[in-house]
Amino acid sequence: MFNALKDQALQIDTKIKTLRKQCTTFAIGYVEKDESKQYPVRKAIATARNDLRDCANDCDSLVTQTDTLFSLLTVADKAADEIYDSVIKLYHEQGVKVPPIELETIPVGIPIHLLPVPEPEAANRTPEEPKVEERAQEDGISESECDSEGSLPEIFITRPPGEAGLEPETPMIKSRKRRILLDTGDANVKEYIGHLRKVLMDERVLINDIIISHWHHDHVGGVDDILEVIDNKGTGNDTCNVWKFPRTDAPEPEVRNTTLKELKDGQIFNTDGATLKVIHTPGHTTDHVVLVMQEDNALFSADCILGEGTTVFEDLYLYMKSLETILNAKPTVIYPGHGNIIDDPTERVTEYINHRNHREKQIFAVFEENPDKQYNEMDIVRTVYKETPEQLWAAAAYNVNHHLKKLTVEGKLLECVDSEGGNSWKYVKPASL
Repeated sequence: MFNALKDQALQIDTKIKTLRKQCTTFAIGYVEKDESKQYPVRKAIATARNDLRDCANDCDSLVTQTDTLFSLLTVADKAADEIYDSVIKLYHEQGVKVPPIELETIPVGIPIHLLPVPEPEAANRTPEEPKVEERAQEDGISESECDSEGSLPEIFITRPPGEAGLEPETPMIKSRKRRILLDTGDANVKEYIGHLRKVLMDERVLINDIIISHWHHDHVGGVDDILEVIDNKGTGNDTCNVWKFPRTDAPEPEVRNTTLKELKDGQIFNTDGATLKVIHTPGHTTDHVVLVMQEDNALFSADCILGEGTTVFEDLYLYMKSLETILNAKPTVIYPGHGNIIDDPTERVTEYINHRNHREKQIFAVFEENPDKQYNEMDIVRTVYKETPEQLWAAAAYNVNHHLKKLTVEGKLLECVDSEGGNSWKYVKPASL
C-alpha cells in the first residue's frame, strides 16, 4: 500500500510539473508575440484543464487512501501500546523487576523514538494534554544524552500555510532529543503552531536553538509564538537561543520573549551527528544567511534560492556575489525557504547567475554602443524590453535600476543627478593600460 501511494504521488507530481512547463510556454509566447508558441495555446489549455481535473481526482483518492492508512497505523500503534502496558502490568503483578531498555543493544534501523517507554503514572494522568516540556521531563532528557555521539541527523520540513508553492519552510535538524529550528514562519499562524507542537510532543524533543535566516516577516514573525510552545523550564537547558545576523540598513525586528543573539559569518553549530556552518549571503537582504550541513554538504538557502522561479533582492551586486559563494560551496542538495527541494543545485545556481548576466549584457550594450549618451531606467526599458507589453514596463524598470546600480558599483557606469533630482547613468570608458 505504501508503494501504491508513493507511485500515485509521483504521477500527480509529474502532471503538475508538466502543467507548469506548459504555462511557461504560454507566457513566453504571449510576451514575445511568437505565433508558433501561441498557436497551440487553446488546445493545450483545454488539455491542461482535463489534466487538472484528473489531478484533482487523483489527489482526492490519494487523500482518502492516506487517511485510511493513517487510521490503520493509529489502531496498530494503540494496540501495541496496550500490549506493552499489559506486559508491564504482568511484570508488576508477578513482582518481577522491569528490565531496563539498553539503547546500545537496539538493532540499527529502528528509530529510537518509536520504542515504547514504561509510564507507570499513565493511569493517573488527567485528560488534559501535557506541555512539551513535561513530556521531555518524563523522558528523562539530560544534557549528557543530548551530547552523546553516534546519532545521524534527520531533517523535518514543517510548512506553514501560504501561497501555493511558496509556503515558507521551517526545517528542523533532528539529533536525538535536541533540535535546531531554521526560521519560524509568520506570526499568529495557529495551524502551524499546532502542527509544530504535535511534532515536538510526538518526537519527545526540545528545540535548543532557533536560527533566523533574515528579517522578513515570514521567517522571523513566529518567534514569539514558538517560544511560548517550546518552554524548556526544568529540563536542564532552560533557554532556547534565537540567533540572527545583524542588519546594516535598519533596526532589528522586535522579539518580545527573548534577546536575539548575534550570528557571525562562519559560525559553527554542533549537535549530535550534524555540524551546521553559517554563511553570510547578503543581497536578498543585508542580513541574509544560508546554512550548510557539513556531513553531506546539504544547503539551506532560505530566500537566496527558491524551489520555483527566481527571488527578489535589495542589492544585485551583493546578491550575485552570494550566488557565487553558494556555487563554490558545491552543495549536494538545496532546501529552499519556499518551494520544492532542489536536487540539481549546481545547475540551478548557474541558471540564476546566467539569467541575471544575460539581461545585464543587454543593458550594458546600450551604453557601449552610445558611450556619450546618458540614460535613465525607462530609456533602457524602451530599448531592452521593447517587445514586452507596456503595462509591464514599470516592473522591468525596477529590475533595470538594480542592474544599473550594480554596474555603478563595479565602476562600469557613472550615476548622475540632474537639477530636478532625476537619475541617469553614463558609460565609463575603461582606463587604458
